[in-house]
Parts: sequence; C-alpha cells; structure tokens
Amino acid sequence: MAAVKSGRTQAGNEIIGGTVGGMLQALVGHPLDLIKTRLQRGGYTGTMHCLRQTLQMEGVRGFYKGVSSPIVGSSALCAALFGINGTMKRLVAFSRGKDVTALNKMDNLVVSVLTAPFYTAVVTPFEFVKCQLAYRTKGGPSALSLVADTMRREGISGVFRGYTPTTMMRVFGLPAYFGVYSEVKGAFVPDNGTEADLTSLQLLLAGGLGGVGFWSVIFPFDSVKTKMQTSMQGEASETASLSTTARSMFREGGVRSFYRGFGVCLVRAFPANAATFFGYEVTLRYLNARAVPE
Repeated sequence: MAAVKSGRTQAGNEIIGGTVGGMLQALVGHPLDLIKTRLQRGGYTGTMHCLRQTLQMEGVRGFYKGVSSPIVGSSALCAALFGINGTMKRLVAFSRGKDVTALNKMDNLVVSVLTAPFYTAVVTPFEFVKCQLAYRTKGGPSALSLVADTMRREGISGVFRGYTPTTMMRVFGLPAYFGVYSEVKGAFVPDNGTEADLTSLQLLLAGGLGGVGFWSVIFPFDSVKTKMQTSMQGEASETASLSTTARSMFREGGVRSFYRGFGVCLVRAFPANAATFFGYEVTLRYLNARAVPE
C-alpha cells in the first residue's frame, strides 16, 4: 500500500479526480439541467410543456445546447470543489491535531461550511453564464461575448450577480452533499473492512443520494439565484438583490414559485452526482495506488 502522501500531492490528485467527475456530471446531467433552468426562469406551464417546446423549437440537439461550455465549466468547478474541500479537511485536521481520516461529523461540517465561500467565488461566474445561455432558445452571443458585454454594462460585479444566494446555497448544501455521501458509504463498509472494499454500485448509490440531499436542501435558494442571473438588461432594478428578487417571486406565485423544476432537478441530481462521485473516487484510487511512497 502506498504511503500517506503530502498535502500538495493529495491536493493535485483531488483536483484531477474532480476534473474527471465534473466531465461525467456534465455529460449525464446537462439536458435536465437545461430544462430545470428554463422552468425556474418561467414562461412554461410545467416540465412536459418545457420539454415539448424545446424539442419542437430546437430538436434533440436543443437539450445539449451549449454542452461544451458546461463540460469545461463542470470539470473546473468540480476540480475546485474537491480541491478546496480536501484542503479545508487538512487545515481542520491540523488545527485539531488529528489525521484527516480521524475527523468526526462535526469536523466535517466545519470543513463543508469553510469550503462554501471560496468555492462560491469560483462557481458564481460559471453559473451566471450557464443560466444566461440556457434561457436563450435561439441564437444569442457566445459565452465570451456574454461575459464581455455584461462587464461593459455592469462591471465585474455583473458576472458575480447571485453571489449571496449561491454562498447560502453552499453553506447549507455542502454539509448535506458530503454528509449524506459519507454516511451512505459508511453504511456500506463491511465489518473490519474499509472504503476501498466498496463496489461500484455502492459508490454510485452514495453519490446519487448525496446529490439528492444537496438539492433538496438548497433548491429555493437556487431558484432565487437563477432568477437574478437570468434577468435581462432593463430588469436589473427589479432583481438587484436577493431580498427584492425573493419578494417579487413570492408575489408572482407564492411558495410554489421557489420550487419550479424541483422534480426534474431531483431526477437529474441522482445520476449526475452518482457519476461525479464515481469518477472522482475511481480516479483518486487509481492515482493513489500509483503514488510513489514518500
């Protein structure tokens, strides 16, 4: 068995594993993610209406509209997520005088909360571009043109629109994400065994349930964030802040307005996050097995 690696080496492995997991997440989850975003923005009577309209107006390719950008984006975001989370684990373990493997549930809760603001600084611009592109059914600018135009009109803060709800999402969601995943994995570990003994099916199930846990907790925040990030020029005064956007949504449709697309989100969450964690774990196992003892 390879010796324990340095924090730098392990962080590199976590970033590579996250990259692989992110690629799989984008390929598996993009069609339903696109439908979820359009439902949250509004203009459709329900999931089936959105599916039919997308198919009729754009064909099957419409469900993979802009998929190349999410593949790049998801790879980068998952690399950042797992890399930052792993770094925070090592920092918390160091501050507690423990080994990373000895962290308890409260320690891991702290790790997830500390991960949130740093990860959000990376994820918010990506989410802004993704939401803007997903809502455009025909034509429209490229991702780079969209960013340049937004920064010209609103400055750098334009591409960070939705940072506050996105941070809130992660502060509440990441403990559920990593917590559910860890608990399900732990339940599958055989007596006197380790996580290395888990099967592919068990890893997929744990990852899928982790994704469902995450979205079940944060979906209302995501709806507000999406509404803010998909507002067009001229609507900025109405969607300039979290509170005004939330009040506007409640006036328009009550509590239900915060759960548009929730069903399709959960349908997407399981396979997409099963693929994410599976890609991450398998890659990490491979890299760790090949590591040179230090």
